[in-house]
Amino acid sequence: MYHIDRNNKMQLALNEILKVDKGVPNNTLKAFIYRIKNSPGADKLIDTLTSFGINDKFPLEKLYNQMDLDNFDSGDRLFIHKYRVELIYEFIRAVEHGDNVSRFEGLYLTNNPKEWMHVLKAKNGAKVYRFEPIAFKGEEHDALWPELSIATLDFEKIYNNAQSYWSGAKTDNFRSEILCVGEFKVVEKETIDIAVS
Repeated sequence: MYHIDRNNKMQLALNEILKVDKGVPNNTLKAFIYRIKNSPGADKLIDTLTSFGINDKFPLEKLYNQMDLDNFDSGDRLFIHKYRVELIYEFIRAVEHGDNVSRFEGLYLTNNPKEWMHVLKAKNGAKVYRFEPIAFKGEEHDALWPELSIATLDFEKIYNNAQSYWSGAKTDNFRSEILCVGEFKVVEKETIDIAVS
């Protein structure tokens, strides 16, 4: 299994053991708040997000609508939409698929790194690591479902796509992503010498 470190931040050596005990928190919420904090109307939304809790009564659609793209600067809108899509996915995972690894915490792996190079816009000098799992917990999903979700503003479509993602359904253009935690040994690494645009 492979991981593409597109910004070359992991700095792992051959034969090094990577331990991912409780996922790899990517501080998505902190980054999101930092990005939007000066946008008009952000205060109320930030208050809601910082008290965000997962339960079966959480008003998910209300939060989605509260994150109205018209309330934010044009440069922030795609970023905000991607984040609210991820909130829907995380909600459904926590409520209906609690044993699955979170998209907010899991290590992303693939069996076919070539099909991901363009999607991730990997940079010159980025590394592709091949891992040998020592202890492993994870699931394979179709990465096209989140992409389809980001391409629409319709809450119901996003919600249904998320249901399909976590249930293991596949699109006609299936692209594998494996979300996992555990221990992994670096058995190979390759530097990307030509930027993929």
